[in-house]
Amino acid sequence: MSHNLLLSLLSTLLFTPIFGQVNWSELEPISQSKKAAFIRTAHSKLKQYLVDLDQTEYNLLRDCHVIDMDNDGDFDIIYNGSDGVEGDIVLVLRRDSSQFEVLLHEIGTITEFFMYEKKLESLSILNVTCCGAIHTLDLHYLTLGSPMRIQIDKAYIYYQSTEFPSNNSQAAYREYRVTSPELNMRYSPGIDTTTTVVDAQDAEKTNVIATFPQNARGWIIGKAIDQNGDVWYYMQMRAYPARTVLPYLDYDNLFYCGWMSAKHLQPVEP
Repeated sequence: MSHNLLLSLLSTLLFTPIFGQVNWSELEPISQSKKAAFIRTAHSKLKQYLVDLDQTEYNLLRDCHVIDMDNDGDFDIIYNGSDGVEGDIVLVLRRDSSQFEVLLHEIGTITEFFMYEKKLESLSILNVTCCGAIHTLDLHYLTLGSPMRIQIDKAYIYYQSTEFPSNNSQAAYREYRVTSPELNMRYSPGIDTTTTVVDAQDAEKTNVIATFPQNARGWIIGKAIDQNGDVWYYMQMRAYPARTVLPYLDYDNLFYCGWMSAKHLQPVEP
């Protein structure tokens, strides 16, 4: 099994999203003075992509990280910080001789940055949407090729108020399918018709965020038991829902995440 394939599998097996912060000081091998001098060499390229560079420039030393991420002897730059009114962005610049090539430009903040044998192997970006949006994206990327490229591996979408499985509620990782004509996905384990309105355009109180058709498939990540004793599975559904308050996004490996009743889910036989 290739190392990238193993990383892809491990990222799928994570049953709660990563909301940590990368310890950049452990990854950066140069002094602050040398770092500042190197960042100045990329000023013109940064200015092309940072809309509010004039406002963020005094934070460049904090938000730019200088790392040789492809082990070619040249330092590269990872910007992980604010872009003023545009919110947080991630900008990955690979240095090739005297030029900087943009490998990744994405809204969000880096929550995982994994190096293997002195090369970047994977990173994760948490994109907490703004301006009235109700969803969050957890994006997982892998690197490939020489010269290095960064490619989206998986995207997980969920309602912003989703309750995640606790660390002691992990379930056996297995593919399941929907057995009923339709099955709702909810942001919490249980039926709630009293406390929440998930869709601003619909006053109905419910914790339903999506509805999947019969035979839709997904993977169980965690489980919980509600106050009535009913079992709920936290699912990553590979299929597109029949209806949802979440957006339909154009990713090859997009997973809708939430809680579904175990009564109407059946394991898929090998």
